[in-house]
Amino acid sequence: MMPSIFFSFSPVISSTPLSYGDEPGSDEVDVPGTVDISVVGGVPPFDWEVVTTGYRVDEPRTDAPTNTLITQSAACGAVVITITDACGQQTTGSVRALGTSAWVHVC
Repeated sequence: MMPSIFFSFSPVISSTPLSYGDEPGSDEVDVPGTVDISVVGGVPPFDWEVVTTGYRVDEPRTDAPTNTLITQSAACGAVVITITDACGQQTTGSVRALGTSAWVHVC
């Protein structure tokens, strides 16, 4: 069974807010591997962006609030996933590749 990671996001202006429920350090994925990721709230479709080497999402745009994060052998460290809904509301969540690095808090 594939592990799952729950994201929820809270934009400033929204009648249907997105919410992110996990703190950095709580979400990890094997390398290579996959993990289900999801958002709560927002207006579909959702655009999913990952810009770190060795990580990608299965679908860059989804109508459903779910996607799959895929790690390849080049994945190391943490990846920031940016999700934007149809209203332009945006939020981020983080996942770290297991055994590749320690968390670093970025403000």
